[in-house]
Amino acid sequence: MGVLNEEGKVILPVIYDNIEFLKNGTQAKLELDGKVGRKLFLSHYPTLEPKYKELRNARSLRVTKRWSFALFTVIIDGQKGYIGENGVEYFDLE
Repeated sequence: MGVLNEEGKVILPVIYDNIEFLKNGTQAKLELDGKVGRKLFLSHYPTLEPKYKELRNARSLRVTKRWSFALFTVIIDGQKGYIGENGVEYFDLE
C-alpha cells in the first residue's frame, strides 16, 4: 500500500503491508513486516518508518499557539521508550 496526493505525487511509497488513517486523516499508522511506524501529514518532519514492535500516542507538547509537538511511546528490541515526531528516540537506560 502507498499514498498519492490529488496531483499523483507520492506521499508514501507503495511498500507497506497496511496503512490505517488516524486522527481524522492527519496521521497514518504504517505496517511493514510486523513492525509499525507513523506518518504525520501536517508535520514537516520525515516519516517514522516501521521499525517498532509498538508505537502509541503518548502526548502532544504545546510549542506555540498553532503547533504541538507529538511524542509517541515505542517498544524496540523489548525496550520501552519514546520517539518525537522529529524521529529522535529517547530510552531509559535503567
